[in-house]
Formats: sequence, structure tokens, C-alpha cells
Amino acid sequence: MSDSITTTLHEYVIMAFGVPATPELLEALRGLYGSTGDYTVVDTVVNNYMNNQVATTANGAYGLVQMVAQNGLGVTLNNAQAMELTNLLVANGIDSWSKLFSLCSGLDNELGVTLSNRAAAAESFCNALDTTAEITAYATPTGRATVAGWLAGVTHDPATLARARTGMDSTMHTMFNPTTGSAQDGYLSGARVFSDLDRDGIQDSGEPSTITDSAGNFILPAGSYGPIIATGGTDVLTGLPFRGAFTAPAGSTVVNPLTTLMASLVEQGHTLAEANSAVLAALGLELDDPTLTLATFDPLANLSGANAVAARQVLAGCGCFSQQYLHRGRLGPGRGQHPAHLFPGVCRGGGCSGHADR
Repeated sequence: MSDSITTTLHEYVIMAFGVPATPELLEALRGLYGSTGDYTVVDTVVNNYMNNQVATTANGAYGLVQMVAQNGLGVTLNNAQAMELTNLLVANGIDSWSKLFSLCSGLDNELGVTLSNRAAAAESFCNALDTTAEITAYATPTGRATVAGWLAGVTHDPATLARARTGMDSTMHTMFNPTTGSAQDGYLSGARVFSDLDRDGIQDSGEPSTITDSAGNFILPAGSYGPIIATGGTDVLTGLPFRGAFTAPAGSTVVNPLTTLMASLVEQGHTLAEANSAVLAALGLELDDPTLTLATFDPLANLSGANAVAARQVLAGCGCFSQQYLHRGRLGPGRGQHPAHLFPGVCRGGGCSGHADR
């Protein structure tokens, strides 16, 4: 249940760790608050934990200020800025970590809204962790890193909150359920789809794989949490063989040219939310529903209905990107090109269209 205390505690966890609290951690923090009816004990825990991190953090206390600003407010500070800000805070009486956390939590500007939105996303995610298996999987490096990536994409814009909630839900669903999706250029039948668990772009022994059905659908077993790669098969719209390779970030339910751009950006260190926004912006696309992401949006299945306009835009972007890059061998699993180099010539203003030339 959401209340101001719960929201504040989620904000504190995000600033300290950059990820949502587990139900167990949240319950413990609420217990500390309840023991005194205020934040006295919580503040002590915050100060002890953060002080212990100083010795192991690059740039010491200044590095921790950088971390808090990035985790909580989405602000990136260089070393000089972190030093200047820290000295200014201390000079104005903000001389402990608990005071810094309280200051950030009380901001009433766009930075404060960013932190509040991140807490809202974290609370939704925490509430959804209702089994021991889910909590255990979230504690793995892959689980935490993926959820942290979605959380880092939340800003003061409500649309980013909606996308993060969808993305984090998809992460947990994929970890505990079979991944059901489709390979598309039109739909690709007879394509080999596998989960690239070690992220080397090659199907290795033990990596789950399957063949798409006549409609391009595939199912990978539960626990197949890694980038998805689709190769070969036949385009059911044209009847022509598909000779390229498409990739998609872990947790995706579609694999197509635009998820390939997303996957390459993620490989270069961008978060899923950043990759989604970058591809949409670069191709002049906009999804009408803010909860949708390119990793889960099936344009072929949405050519009628509320998202028909967005579906046509995405298909145009897919066709343009395929034509100019994928089928000329310029991008594929393991190639390592940064998609930022591709964006300028891909599409301007969403006006390109057409299918890949075979």
C-alpha cells in the first residue's frame, strides 16, 4: 500500500542502490521507522551504510554524491561538479548522508518529480515480487541490472514511468515464464530463434532455441533470459528467404529491425529505456500508448485499432532500416557497430517506407 512513508523509503533505497527495494528490505525499513515513529533509526542506518561505502568508492565521498545524484535524480556530475556540490552542501548544513537523502526527497522541482516517479516504479515492482523464486531471481546480477536499467530511464515525464513499469514487469515475466514472441520482417516462418545467454552473438551448446511456426511465432522456455537472435526462415508476406539476422534485448516479445537497433545500443552500455527512446527519436516515431516499447510492440498485429498509426510508422522504420543496413551486412550479432553511426542516414521524420531488398 502506497503512503508517504513507503514512498520516502523507496526513494532512499533508490538513491543508495539504484534499484527497487525487495519486500523484505522494505518491511525492515518500515519496522525501523515504526520503532520510533520517525526517521531517526532509518537515518542512522543510511549514514552507517553510506559511510562504509566511502572507502570502496572511486573518488570517495564525492563519488557517492555522484552516485546519489545519478540513481535518484538522473543527474550526471563530473568529478569537479561533485566536489563543488559537496562543499556547497556541507557549507549549508547538509553534512550527513541522511540529510542529503532528505533534501533530495523533498525537492519540489522536476528533479523531485523524477525521484518520485522512480519511487512509484520501484513500488509497483516491489509489490509484484510475491514469490520466493521471483525475489531470488531479482537478486541475480542479470535481474538487478535489467531492472536498474528501466528505473534509470524514468524522468519527470509520466510516459517514462509507464514504460518502466511495463519493462520491469516484462523482465520478471520472462524470468519465470516461457518467452512467447514473433520474428518479423513480415513474419518469418522457419526462422531459428535462440536466447544468447552469454551474449556472444553465436548459438552455443545449451542455449535454448526453437524454430518459428508458419506465422512467425516462437516460444523459448522459462529462464531463457538473454538477448534474442533470429536467423534464416522465410518472409511470409513475400515468400522470399530471409538471409539476415535480427536481435532483440532480453525480455523482448518481438524480434525485428528496430529491436536490433535497440539491442546494439544496449550492448554499448545504454539502458533499455534509453535505447527505446533513442530509436524512436532517431526514426521520428511515436507510440501512442506510453506503456508500449519497441521491444514488445508488434506493428503487424496493430495495423487496425487504436495503435494503427504507430504501427504503420514502426513498419516504415523497419522497412527503411532493413533496406539500408541489415541486408547489406552492415549490422548483425557480434558485429559491434554503434547504431549512433547508423541513425543519420536511416530515416528522417518517419517518412521512409518499403521492405528490405533481398
